[in-house]
Amino acid sequence: MLNTLRSPAPASSVALAALAALALTFPLLGGCAATSQGGTSAETSLIDTSSVLLPLPSGTLQQIEHEKTLFWANLRELPPTTYEAVSLTEVHTGPGDQYDIVTIMTHGSTVVVDGQVGHWLRLADGSGFVSSLNLLGQAWSTSVVGHGDEAMVNECFGGLVDFDRLTATLGRPYLVINSYCGGEPLLEATVGDLFYIDGVAYRLIEVLTVGLTGNATAVEHLPGDALLHVQDLVNGKSLVLAVEAVPAP
Repeated sequence: MLNTLRSPAPASSVALAALAALALTFPLLGGCAATSQGGTSAETSLIDTSSVLLPLPSGTLQQIEHEKTLFWANLRELPPTTYEAVSLTEVHTGPGDQYDIVTIMTHGSTVVVDGQVGHWLRLADGSGFVSSLNLLGQAWSTSVVGHGDEAMVNECFGGLVDFDRLTATLGRPYLVINSYCGGEPLLEATVGDLFYIDGVAYRLIEVLTVGLTGNATAVEHLPGDALLHVQDLVNGKSLVLAVEAVPAP
């Protein structure tokens, strides 16, 4: 499990967390705009899911910058390991595309990494960070860092948060992450992609784009063994990815 070094939340985060907790208490009036690519038709639910709200992308620029700082705090040390780049690979000054590009590695270049923040790996020579998705033998991998609600998601621990109320309502794990807290690759994921969660392999089988408001009814028809919810706070959108466990060989 990733380290969970906490920093005091700013007043804006506390206020937003309180609003999120309040929102989970009341039913949502109206529906949720959602589009799906390939998948099954909605089925009648035996339980009332209309009062269980989906996490909402929200936050000020100040809050987002604070959470990026918390993301940095979750840098974990790794034993030095050599990898090969499978494509042109940008080396950034920090763990994310928003950081300056130091250089670009060519296909076949080898690097030694010794640290990790989300899916970004720190180069052992101190020159920067590269995305693990561009390295041979790597797939997007993460851990479940805890159980909670929107407030814990916004702590930005670099991993997935088991959104307890939705998990209980839907009867399977509902795991949430902010894009800049390590979930960025999920925004570009396509059906068939492979992920690892706590060392277990999962394959993406359906992607649903959900609106800025909605409830569990919008996602209960999705197939799969777990649902991953990635929130892009900067652009105000959310994706829910249905994944199924891949049997071990």
